[in-house]
Amino acid sequence: MPADPTVQNALIVIAIALSVQTVLMLCTVIAISVAWKRAQTAVDSHLNRFEERLDDIATQTRVAVNALERSSTQVNTVLHDAGSVLRTVGSVVGAPRSLVMAGAASAASAFSRWRRSRQQSHAEAR
Repeated sequence: MPADPTVQNALIVIAIALSVQTVLMLCTVIAISVAWKRAQTAVDSHLNRFEERLDDIATQTRVAVNALERSSTQVNTVLHDAGSVLRTVGSVVGAPRSLVMAGAASAASAFSRWRRSRQQSHAEAR
């Protein structure tokens, strides 16, 4: 059975088209693979930079927290010292007042004894 040249030409065109399609599909797969690797590398690079920035932020936060703790400790020490100073000043200020009160009580007692002795001496004189 003789083959029709048109059918033979059609089969050759189909074979060439399938070969070209196969080559294009292989190129597409290779291009997608390369693009995937590049995207993965870019994402890894961005993640590494992000991780470094997070580490920097964490370090700065630790430094800030330590500074805040030191400041609060210093404020606590200052307040404690101020309380001690106020107690000392209060006792120093209170001491003369109590001495004045004790002196006034002694003076009142002495005045009262003096008055009684005067009254007794006037009563004996009568």
